Amino acid sequence: MQKIKDGESVEEYKRKYIDTGVSSMMDVKMDDTDRNRTAPVAFTGDRFEFRMVGSNQSLSGPNTAINAAVARELQLISDSLTDAADVEADAHSIINKLLTEHSKVIFNGNNYEKSWEKQAQQRGLPSTDSTVEAIKYFTKQKNIDMFVANNVYSKIEMEARENIYLEVYAKQAIIEATSMLTMVDDQFVPACVKFNTMLANSINEINAANPEADVDVQQDLLLKSSKYLSQIKLYSNKLHKALNDYEKNKTDYSKALYAENVLCTTMKLLRSHVDKLEKIIDKELWPVPTFADLLFY
Repeated sequence: MQKIKDGESVEEYKRKYIDTGVSSMMDVKMDDTDRNRTAPVAFTGDRFEFRMVGSNQSLSGPNTAINAAVARELQLISDSLTDAADVEADAHSIINKLLTEHSKVIFNGNNYEKSWEKQAQQRGLPSTDSTVEAIKYFTKQKNIDMFVANNVYSKIEMEARENIYLEVYAKQAIIEATSMLTMVDDQFVPACVKFNTMLANSINEINAANPEADVDVQQDLLLKSSKYLSQIKLYSNKLHKALNDYEKNKTDYSKALYAENVLCTTMKLLRSHVDKLEKIIDKELWPVPTFADLLFY
């Protein structure tokens, strides 16, 4: 790549083939691309591959964006070469220009490491871990221009899609928060209360039978579960309040931002204490399958 950027010629690349030893089989091209599978949208030589797509998600949107972007660039290249006196020389010049301007997007390291976020910012690439802010990039003027120029979407259609994405994000957060509160109030809190009652009864019964007996284990478990239960109730109340305050937001963007920054943050904190409780509570009392059940059974 550096040779091209410096204007030097490079040797023609020839794809290698796998020798299977079976003459009746067709030749199989060897995949000599970077095998590092750490890019959310990896380009593997002649195709893009998508990682970690949720079961209810569609790749039609990302594919539309990629195809539109590639088509637009090819159209611009074609326009540049239409009246070229020397097509080959101009093509080399265009390749050099494109690589020089856009080589900053090429990265073969681990895209999930925090160090890549810093490097992306240093390269001047947009980088955010906020879903809502990422959605807002959809209607940046340069993106609108690209889709409109390709007759893929109109400006109104793009704005409509952005509103839909924001609304769907917020409503899914509402559904998840409501479901979480139902599970906490109807399942996890009662299970913890029953567990604490069993522990307290066990401590009292052992002390009644033998005041000198060691009940440190039961007391430690009771202390921990009571602490987690208190935190669960605290964040459960906060989540109830956050849901009640949700409608104070008037726009799709403010609602989605509130869902991300308030609802999702509170849900994560509530979830963390329920997870701690799962590690100590009696398996027979736990109302849902444990992580171990999900992983191994």
